[in-house]
Parts: sequence; C-alpha cells; structure tokens
Amino acid sequence: VEEWESQAHLDAHFATPHFQTLVPLMDEISTTVNLDVSHKALTVLRNTDSLDRTKRNGRILVLFDTSTGSTEHIANLIAEGALLLDRMDVRVRVVPGPPTSWEDPKI
Repeated sequence: VEEWESQAHLDAHFATPHFQTLVPLMDEISTTVNLDVSHKALTVLRNTDSLDRTKRNGRILVLFDTSTGSTEHIANLIAEGALLLDRMDVRVRVVPGPPTSWEDPKI
C-alpha cells in the first residue's frame, strides 16, 4: 500500500523517467487487470456489528509463481502491507506445480 500526499504528487511520480521506462517494459510481459486508487484506505473502519455481507472482512489473495524465491519474498511483503488494512483477511498462495521461468520455451 502506497500513500501519496496528493494526486499531483502521484502524477509527478508517474512522469518520472524510471516510471516512464519500466512500466511499458512490464506491460509487454503482463496484463494489468485492474488498478484501484483508494483514498485513505487505512482510515476506513468497517462495521463489526452488522451481518450485512458488504460489511464483512475484506479478502485479498496474493498468488505467485517463482523459480528463484524472489517473487515469494515480494508476495510476502505485499501480504504484510495488506494486513495493515482494517479487517482484511490475507492469504499468500503459490501456483501449484513445478516452478516456472520466463526463459522456459514451453511457456
């Protein structure tokens, strides 16, 4: 979870050289399904007195695949940050099967 002082600060970050260089490279090898910008996510308190399904704990699944262990480390850091959110259940899971690699010609 990243927190920015303002939208202008976030926009300035998007305009930095490293962001402009790296994001298109990452986009070539992946697909961003959804990017949510949440304002004051850590200050939102959920109602614990209601049985309303919209008021229950949030759920985040961090799913990863790794051939070196580095991605597992990042997945655990993401989960650690997500646990800072109020009433959030977080699970970290590895893709079943043998480890894969971007260099594997069968993929």
